[in-house]
Amino acid sequence: MVLQLKTIRDNYFTSPDLFDDLFQRTINACGTVRHGRRGMLRDTGPKYRKMKRGDIATRVRGTLRAVRWKDRWDVYILTNMHAPPVEGNFTQESGQAIKPRVVEDYNAYLGFVDKSD
Repeated sequence: MVLQLKTIRDNYFTSPDLFDDLFQRTINACGTVRHGRRGMLRDTGPKYRKMKRGDIATRVRGTLRAVRWKDRWDVYILTNMHAPPVEGNFTQESGQAIKPRVVEDYNAYLGFVDKSD
């Protein structure tokens, strides 16, 4: 079973504690999260380091993965269903950032509310 917690407004509800609880109930989840959220793996936050477009930073705690990806702005994603992406800078020759798999999956399953935002 896959539960997707998304949208800019829904990132208020995404938290490491929630994802840990869902995993214990054998429910996989993937969603955006606020970087300052309580329990968030801190070294993916803005003070950790300045990132350039295409950079990926990943932190893992047990079954939980926190991914920070820089496109036009920083995107913070929590997941308990994806393997952690490789860290580094991934850009095309044109300078566009290459999306990690977790972001592609997240975008592929956006709901109507997400698209209307």
